[in-house]
Amino acid sequence: MKYTGRITLVLISIAASFMEYLLSVEITKSEIAVDLLFTAMAWFFGGLYDKVKFLSENDPLTMLSNRRYVDKVVSSVFKKASIDKEKLSIFLIDVDDFKLLNDTFGHMIGDKVLTAIAEHLKKNSRKTDIAARWGGDEFLMITPYMNKEETAKFTKRMVQTVYHGMEGDGQTKDIPICLSIGCAIFPQEGESLDELLSIADTRMYKMKKGNAD
Repeated sequence: MKYTGRITLVLISIAASFMEYLLSVEITKSEIAVDLLFTAMAWFFGGLYDKVKFLSENDPLTMLSNRRYVDKVVSSVFKKASIDKEKLSIFLIDVDDFKLLNDTFGHMIGDKVLTAIAEHLKKNSRKTDIAARWGGDEFLMITPYMNKEETAKFTKRMVQTVYHGMEGDGQTKDIPICLSIGCAIFPQEGESLDELLSIADTRMYKMKKGNAD
């Protein structure tokens, strides 16, 4: 969690106190006490702001970015990629038969599957990547362009990571986990997130159908 609110308010409080000392002929102990109190309050309320902002932009279960955050930053991410003449890969990741998994094994096991996927995305994400829980059992990842071979490797690695993560857990080792993943490329296949998600979604369901066959 970034502490921009806390740092900003504390710096403002310190700057105000410093100006007060410069302009005052005599500083009393009570004035110092008041300044310290205001600094402490700035620290406290700045922390509350940071916490609210963090929770508004991150999923509480997986600690990945949420849909609100993606919607907020995606236009600037696409704009930068266009200026730099770069391609981006947009991955849509879905857990097959997740409702059945929840109904059969319980929501606690379902949450473990989701957190296993999230941990893999976090470990393999760079600062420039965006990894988000898109909703329910769907995840979104925006990353620098991957060719077909790299995309296939990413997909295989995702599936194996989640499977082995569950295999290493005594409660979940016998639970079949299968992921379907679709990918679309910016800007060749679309210049808006909606266009790219539509393509990725179609490819994801094509993979899902193959997994079911």
